[in-house]
Amino acid sequence: MGALAEAGDLDEVWTVDVISTRTLWADPDDSILHVGRLMRRAEVRHIPVRREGCAIG
Repeated sequence: MGALAEAGDLDEVWTVDVISTRTLWADPDDSILHVGRLMRRAEVRHIPVRREGCAIG
């Protein structure tokens, strides 16, 4: 939402302009503690889960 507040126009904001080029991924077998630490270090609220290169959650 910060990008929208800065740009102000939904028709002018592109995903590529606001998305991180470095995505953190979790594995289904990762512990909650491990994923929590990743999220805290990266200061993110969500991490996608992938198996065999495909997003599953």
